[in-house]
Amino acid sequence: MLKSLRSWHLLLLATVAVGFGFLAWWPFDVVHVTTTGVKWTDLVSAIGTPVVIIVSALFALNQLREAEKSRVSSSLFAVNQLREAEKSRYAALAADLTRRWDEPLLASSRQAMSLHGHEEIRDIIKANYTKKATEDEIEAYYTLQALPNFIEGIAVIEDEFEGLSLDLVDRLWGV
Repeated sequence: MLKSLRSWHLLLLATVAVGFGFLAWWPFDVVHVTTTGVKWTDLVSAIGTPVVIIVSALFALNQLREAEKSRVSSSLFAVNQLREAEKSRYAALAADLTRRWDEPLLASSRQAMSLHGHEEIRDIIKANYTKKATEDEIEAYYTLQALPNFIEGIAVIEDEFEGLSLDLVDRLWGV
């Protein structure tokens, strides 16, 4: 603002100097101008008006240029803030998913998966879908179900929202 104000003062002084310089160069003297009916104040107004318009236009262009610089820097600041917010959301999401991975339900599901073979797991699921499951098979089914649900949730977040990169998923829960 101070820089723009300083340049405005310089432009105003230049306008006055040009006006007086033009009057000094003018071939008519004040006596001749007053005898022909043209007053020197009219002459100053006629010369000064275009000069003031030109100076004002230059000042307005300078202000527009300064506003454009300010707008660009504000835009860059906003983009940077959006990137930082996105990183924070990813970090919070990864922390929440890691916390869920260590919860007792998922820990017992991982343990049950390692204790049962793939054929046993298939039989437990088949028995639950055909409504012929025993109490132990029903309990094992719900225990086993937590891990695939968690993995499916991670896949949906990555696929639909691009909330996690596959590289991050591999580093956190991969082999």
